[in-house]
Amino acid sequence: MDANIIHEKLESACRLHPHGSLSITVSVGAPIIVEGDTGTAIMEEGKPITSRDVMQMQTKLVGMNNTQQYQQLYANGHLHTAVSVPDLGRFNASCIIQRSVPSFVFRRVPASSEIPSLNIDIANDFFTNWIAHPARGIINLNGDSARTISTVAAAILQQWSLRENGQHRAVTIEQPLCYLQNSTNKIIDQIEIGVDSPSLENALKGVAQQDPDIVFIDDMDVISENAVGVIGRLVRQGTICLLAAPTYRSVRKLSKEDAVLNSVIGSVHASHNDQGYQLALAQAGII
Repeated sequence: MDANIIHEKLESACRLHPHGSLSITVSVGAPIIVEGDTGTAIMEEGKPITSRDVMQMQTKLVGMNNTQQYQQLYANGHLHTAVSVPDLGRFNASCIIQRSVPSFVFRRVPASSEIPSLNIDIANDFFTNWIAHPARGIINLNGDSARTISTVAAAILQQWSLRENGQHRAVTIEQPLCYLQNSTNKIIDQIEIGVDSPSLENALKGVAQQDPDIVFIDDMDVISENAVGVIGRLVRQGTICLLAAPTYRSVRKLSKEDAVLNSVIGSVHASHNDQGYQLALAQAGII
């Protein structure tokens, strides 16, 4: 099959669920299962996926010449990457090895139009007290779940950029991407670890050279001491750093860098209830 089998399967799944969340599960011997906001469907009249199908998908996902990703997949037994399909969007791709063959789950990355709005009064306090404050520094962002934290961070960046009329620049460093930020009238660059950069440290080094206004880092648990040093450099340059869910382990690493230790300007707790996403602000950081 010369055509891209992954694109074909994703296009078929999107026809079943054109909007909202979308998850596609592909496993040898079973039909492709598509889950969306409106329910679950089975593709291609229940036709089971063959070993040949999944090996073709592996070739398209990893690439014939990407030796590093191929070795990572078979050394670790799993691989996270992403697929972009013209006119459909971007999909997070998770691959595991089971019974000596790959199995896949693809999830559609929501567009910026699906980012929820924050409580306007709390959002105004957030932007007035911290984002607009001349003393830039670190804001610890924690919450009910990783998804809630990433959602609130996306909403913060979107509203901040709109308030600034797109005159400033933000960068997110994520694994995986939670939302696709629309570049119209704003600059929000998004780096996905394992796809756009091999590590958090490498991504931070590149970002620090470009001196952005805000950086959001969503995976502090895996941060290295060298990466902490780069965060200190960003703070000294005047960048606001949103750090997601700092744990005790990551806090100990952060506390070794004086520029980081002395630059926490507040913390945010993000929560989700029936009324939507909320922020609770605190002037004291956790370090």
